Amino acid sequence: MGSWAPGPHRDPLGECCCLSRRAGATRAGILGPVHNATDSGNPTDRESILDRVDRRLAGRSPLADGIGIGFVLAVALSYLHGFWFAAPGYVGHDLALYQHEVNAWLSGTPMYPAFEVRGPFPIVDGVILYPPITIALFALTFWLPLPLWWLIPIAIVATVIYRLHPGRRWLLAIAVCLVYPMSVGLVVSGNPDLWLAAALAVAVYWHPAAAFVLLKPSVFPFALIGWRRREWWAIAGAFAAGSLLLLPQTLDWLAVVRNGQGGLRSGLVYSYQDVPLLIVPLLAWAGSARAASLGPAFGIDLARLLRRPKRGHPTEIQSH
Repeated sequence: MGSWAPGPHRDPLGECCCLSRRAGATRAGILGPVHNATDSGNPTDRESILDRVDRRLAGRSPLADGIGIGFVLAVALSYLHGFWFAAPGYVGHDLALYQHEVNAWLSGTPMYPAFEVRGPFPIVDGVILYPPITIALFALTFWLPLPLWWLIPIAIVATVIYRLHPGRRWLLAIAVCLVYPMSVGLVVSGNPDLWLAAALAVAVYWHPAAAFVLLKPSVFPFALIGWRRREWWAIAGAFAAGSLLLLPQTLDWLAVVRNGQGGLRSGLVYSYQDVPLLIVPLLAWAGSARAASLGPAFGIDLARLLRRPKRGHPTEIQSH
């Protein structure tokens, strides 16, 4: 039978303190450090915020930022001038024209005058050259608050440009396209091209949306973005079905497009001056560092097409 020896002296208060420290360390490891309500005002926190601001500003050029701000101001002033000093009745002129045609068509009046269908005629302001399937789009505008006709597509295009962060040279090209007098006129008059530009902006992220450009066949090459997607063909098929339902009006429209006379403003190329406004979202796409992740357009990989091989590094040839 062994002898009994007293154990070491146990301090209950010390053991409680030790357990408390261990629990605190465990909790800090799992939940992270616990801050008091007064910690937010510590100098170290303020310094960390300043450090983040410094990192954001590091490497930025004041000259480049000033030029960028100048471009934004130039675009804003161009459109403010366009809206403010527009001729009486010019603001929303195109929208009002198409709404009038919808009312006339619903009352039984032909969408295209007989003299335009029968033979050659000069293309002047007020001539309707949109296909009859656009009746549905223009009819919706009667329930849409008037400012939203401008605000919705402008917000879509601006958001896409902001998210893509195109390079400075591309921003310059975008600014030039936006201040182009015809672009300003299209926006001020409420031309549907503004919505086509918004559709192309959506097509940057969802390519089949470009099929909505088929509503204006004179700019159909832009609609070919995403033509390899089944959704694109579904939208195009819906437009084709609508055209067949309105076959008499569709045949009249084809005659009107063929008979219109006006040099470069005649035939299916009459919308060539609309191109600068329509390519704005595409320029942002082409000049973005994220172009590679957005997929190919027109069946072409824009990121690979625009990428420059580095000097001293031969282009890599994939093995088969």
